[in-house]
Parts: sequence; structure tokens; C-alpha cells
Amino acid sequence: MDYDSLLNEGETLSHVKRYEVGRQEGRILIDLHEVLAGKSDARFIAMPFLTFVGRSKYEFYGHGSTEDEALRDCLSKIKNESYDDITGINSKQVTIRCPRTGKNVPTGVAMDEESFKSATLKDNSVQCPHCGEMHTWQKKDAFLV
Repeated sequence: MDYDSLLNEGETLSHVKRYEVGRQEGRILIDLHEVLAGKSDARFIAMPFLTFVGRSKYEFYGHGSTEDEALRDCLSKIKNESYDDITGINSKQVTIRCPRTGKNVPTGVAMDEESFKSATLKDNSVQCPHCGEMHTWQKKDAFLV
């Protein structure tokens, strides 16, 4: 189908799939865009997206003529890069305490202190690496490390 006629000048239409890279300091989501209409650098673009932070720097976007090529390009660019380098901000890990063991549990969410102050965090859950249970948490339970 021709979608170009349905778009405004300069717009693109993409089909988006989401992948997730789990890291100690937080989750990195990768939005994989297949451009269906409009002008783009490549047919497939993989963009790292950091939970509660937003899009990463353009230098970490993966490009390719296939979905696999774009995703591999993106993964190769973010490999061995710190969360802070990818986002360009000084982020910290949102952490809770395990109610059973009292040990710190990283939630997989990272943000800077200013974002944490204004964030609304509720009805979140994380699998505890210490006791194995699923812990539900909200902002009042969390702190930055």
C-alpha cells in the first residue's frame, strides 16, 4: 500500500518492534523501526531507548537494509558503552530493598536525580535476585544508587 500520499511533508511512517537488553545498571530498550513511507537514512533503524530517560544519542542508532542488520549495528554500538555515555546524562540505578533479605535490588530503571524527584513510579515489579520472589514497588520504596 502507498502510505506516502497520506503523510505530510517530512513525515515518516514506521512499523516498530521492541527488544530489551538487560544490564546491571538498567534496561536498554531498542525500538526497531521498519520505515514504510517517507524519507529515511535506511529502511530499518534500531534506536536504543532508555527506560524513563528517553532516546539515546544518534551515534548509537543502528542502520541497515534489513531488520537484522539494523539491530546488529545498534547492539555493536552500545556494547561496552556505559548507560551514561549512551544517554549523555549522569544516571543512577533506581533501587529497592528486598523485604525478605534486606539486600538492595536493582529495578532495571535508571534516571538522573532531577528526573527521579519528579517521576511518578507506581505499580512496578521486579524479580528479586536474592530471594527469587517478584516484588511490587512504587516511588516511596525506591532510592537511587
